[in-house]
Amino acid sequence: MMPDINPIDKHVGGRLRTLREARGLSPEELVRAGRLSIDRLERLETGRERLNVDDMRRLCDVLGASPADFFVGLNDGGRSAPPGGDLSIEDEGRLLLADFRRIADPKKRRMLMMLAGAFAQENAR
Repeated sequence: MMPDINPIDKHVGGRLRTLREARGLSPEELVRAGRLSIDRLERLETGRERLNVDDMRRLCDVLGASPADFFVGLNDGGRSAPPGGDLSIEDEGRLLLADFRRIADPKKRRMLMMLAGAFAQENAR
């Protein structure tokens, strides 16, 4: 029988995955830089293993994050925020920027900027 996963560990692990993906890092890249095994990273990201302070500090350095970033969206009761608010606007921006940087064609980048500008203007009305 598998032990129950602590909801805070699950949330922190989910945030670890979100932060890794927002930085455009593969699991393999993070384990190399963060000095973890791939199996351990998988356990951390799923909440099956608790992230200790030393590893959090090292991962913060690699991810350019703060310890508080691992707890974003966790409400006072120790539960994750309700669905629909999975990513903060900062995380969405980081993911968008990471994808944007991978677009090699300057015309496509300009088109994306025009599209974002049009959506922003639409909301300003």
